[in-house]
Amino acid sequence: MDRYIAFNEDLEIEGSTPIPEGLARVVMKKHIPFYMDLANRTAGLSVAKRRRVGAVIVTEQRSLFLGYNGMPSGMNNVCELPDGSTNPLVIHAEANALDKMAREGVHVEGSVCFTTTYPCPDCAKRLCAAGVKYVIYQERYHTHLAQEIFDHYGVGVFEYKQLDLRG
Repeated sequence: MDRYIAFNEDLEIEGSTPIPEGLARVVMKKHIPFYMDLANRTAGLSVAKRRRVGAVIVTEQRSLFLGYNGMPSGMNNVCELPDGSTNPLVIHAEANALDKMAREGVHVEGSVCFTTTYPCPDCAKRLCAAGVKYVIYQERYHTHLAQEIFDHYGVGVFEYKQLDLRG
């Protein structure tokens, strides 16, 4: 069964999975569309050609940490190899945000990650190990392994849906 959070044009939750109490302690329901919009805007900072991904991690203290996929600082910022595949040195958006938190000594436990794309298994491992409790993603791109990792650690994963009621 898919778990999702859906908002109509008035930013009201409609026909979706109820927001768990733990998630509601970190983010107010009315802020969920804002954080997802911020993740999308952050994705726009990536220079990747194949897939631009953005992530926003919100701590229990309401601090925000942004990340997008790209090359490590100081390296040539080319995310794709000549054959069009992703450069294996690319840092994923979720990892980028977690790295910023680590550099600043920020406590991750209990945080919520908003990401434009379902995390890969490596990012799922890092998010779980760091103590992220909820992941809200916009685009399905997931593997069963990442879901198994989230399930093992008890991380709540929700798909974000913006309902289009105009048509």
